[in-house]
Amino acid sequence: MRLGDFEIFYLNLRRRPERKQAIEQQLRRLGLYQQAHYVEAVDGQALPESTELNERIRRFKTMARRRERILGRIGCLESHLGILQEAIRLGLDRILIIEDDCVFLPEIDHNWSFHPPPGAKMIYFGGLFWKQQPEPSIQTGEWVQINRKHLKLATTICYAIIGKQNIRDIYQTLTQARPSAIDLLYINHIQNQGHCYVINPVVCLQSDQFVSDVSNYGETTPSKPYRNSYTYL
Repeated sequence: MRLGDFEIFYLNLRRRPERKQAIEQQLRRLGLYQQAHYVEAVDGQALPESTELNERIRRFKTMARRRERILGRIGCLESHLGILQEAIRLGLDRILIIEDDCVFLPEIDHNWSFHPPPGAKMIYFGGLFWKQQPEPSIQTGEWVQINRKHLKLATTICYAIIGKQNIRDIYQTLTQARPSAIDLLYINHIQNQGHCYVINPVVCLQSDQFVSDVSNYGETTPSKPYRNSYTYL
């Protein structure tokens, strides 16, 4: 299987044209640009002030204290849910979601292929690893199964969902949960089901060239080594 076998959606805020240019350049390099769907992300900073918005901020589960960070996470959540909703409407069987600060490693090209693990509902191509308790034995295959007792995977720079019903089920689970950052919703409600995997080694990183709209990534950490480029060995 190749990345081009998925229906591809890439997210970008209209006020971030430099990021759009960067991710589209990568999609062209991978031969994916013509088939990829551009999705204008929901800009949390532009949501109109209202009593309803203040209530959404109050209910939003997050450790962030800065209002702009919370609004950014609300917009990010709505953006990802919007893609899942569109995939359901179109009856898509498998989707790939890419954020505009995703950077594919140079060795990944249009010929790169992989074999999703049997029974996988969701697969990650990169992310931030939160190691928990040590595993009894190290997983060394093409895919590492995410077990929350031993590993949590944050960020949503590049991931795929496989299966029409899985897309529906994940959307329903996320919309019924208390609103939170999209990656934490996946950690708390999807990764605990035993059907999530991350490719080993990762094939993409979070760019160090941009300041995140939802976290302090790019503000307080050095550009290298990448904070989000942990490799599972």
